[in-house]
Amino acid sequence: MLKILSTQLTGVFQRISTQEEEQFEDAARLLAQAVISNGTIFIYGIDEMEAVAAEALYGAEKLPNVKRLDINEVKTADR
Repeated sequence: MLKILSTQLTGVFQRISTQEEEQFEDAARLLAQAVISNGTIFIYGIDEMEAVAAEALYGAEKLPNVKRLDINEVKTADR
């Protein structure tokens, strides 16, 4: 079962790599700019995606300058 899942995930990642590479690079660039300019990366997730926000905020490898989204705190250097 694990081998099937691994094969499927590899296929998905390869498809993303070939079709969405530029979008991922743009997103990574924007996030890096926010961190370098002392801005904040705001993250928001609902339902099962709240786990992604929790991992970014409190996980073992948490991201720097990350806060849960509060629309009133957003400034121009933030992403």
